[in-house]
Amino acid sequence: MAVTTRDGWALDVIEATLAYFVPRDRSPLADWRDRVAFYARRLVAFHTRELTGQSELRTTVAAEPVRSALAAEELRLGDPTFTFMQTIGEVERTLAFARTRVGFPILIVLSDINWRELDDFWRVRATDAGPIFDGIIAGHHHVPGSPSGGSCATYVPARGVGLALVSADGWRVPYRGSDCVVYHEGIGHAIGLPHPEAADGSVMSHAQYRGELRDSWLAGADKRALGWTPASPPNIAELRVRVEPPVPRPGESIALHCTWPAGARIASGTVAWQCELHGPWTTRPLATGVLPLVLALPAFAAPTPVSYRIAAQLEGGPALDAWGYFQVRIAPDIAPLPGEVSAGEPVAGDVVTVIATRRAGTSDLVVERPGFALTAPGAWFEVDRPTAVAWIVDGAGVRVLCDGRSVEQPRAANGPAPAPDHFVLEELRATSSIERERMKNPAMLART
Repeated sequence: MAVTTRDGWALDVIEATLAYFVPRDRSPLADWRDRVAFYARRLVAFHTRELTGQSELRTTVAAEPVRSALAAEELRLGDPTFTFMQTIGEVERTLAFARTRVGFPILIVLSDINWRELDDFWRVRATDAGPIFDGIIAGHHHVPGSPSGGSCATYVPARGVGLALVSADGWRVPYRGSDCVVYHEGIGHAIGLPHPEAADGSVMSHAQYRGELRDSWLAGADKRALGWTPASPPNIAELRVRVEPPVPRPGESIALHCTWPAGARIASGTVAWQCELHGPWTTRPLATGVLPLVLALPAFAAPTPVSYRIAAQLEGGPALDAWGYFQVRIAPDIAPLPGEVSAGEPVAGDVVTVIATRRAGTSDLVVERPGFALTAPGAWFEVDRPTAVAWIVDGAGVRVLCDGRSVEQPRAANGPAPAPDHFVLEELRATSSIERERMKNPAMLART
């Protein structure tokens, strides 16, 4: 029995074209080919496993970005459907999509923008009151999803084609489950698969909120509707990574715990990370001939998003990769905000992050981060190791975050010694870095 759409278009071969779409007023990502190719590999591996070779997914990445004749705001003049139609129409015409066909044609457009302006690397959206967090976190894992996004897809039975648009928040940053979004829209809806009535972890349901694409599945009812017959899936080698701690604090060591195929050895490989979407990657080689179970990333001195990549060629085996994303935060519920480094005395709304320890036998704070001096007469602080400390200054006094624990402290003097991990501050003065732009409203701390 052949695998087909529900109305009979053959799916024994699916020809998916992945195109990177960039508005006239935006600059393409320097590594866009790597990002698009990463998702192409994920789609093929999942499709091969789930349909056990009865439907072959072939992917082609358009050689150059499709540069729009329109600026970003011109593409957003209407609702998400307007943006979808404008974007898909331009890419279809530019690529002459489906003029000739071998298999079932699908166009997957990976857009450089969202339906509404959104910084999907920092996961913040600008408002009149200041920047706010705009994203979803599930069990400390960043997962795709934002009202500002706009990913959607359609199956066109009259033409026998599928058309999909994945907005920037669905693919540019490798949140856990981003590959689910690309398959959900780019293959699932594009061949006519609906959302199931009962929510579950399948790829056409809530997969993106629960794990990676390889942790999901195509529902049995969907596969049977396509004409699939049960068969054993192929074994696909994979690399899995867990970040510890899942929400690191400034100055805290970060480890990538890796699970490799049994018996594998590395012939060559790298680990890389970046802290800005258009910024540089820092790359380090992996040791060869062994399997590193833990890869160390540097301790980041300030709150920041971090995207990482691990790539390895196994001896006598396949090439494996794992991509991911996390945020370094002063507290689990306070998101980092993009901004310029400023200096001077703290004012209302500033967030000051330092690394400090208590000098033995005194109440002085010893700041261990080079280039930062802190004066806090009368401070009482008890800690026996380097500790992430942040002062948030507002008109009512000073709120202290110590290792992520919030301590409300008014400006006070000559009081009894507070309990451990508390402060009494008569004066707070910082020189050198204040690592947060001065926010208009100290209450706008991008709480998640």
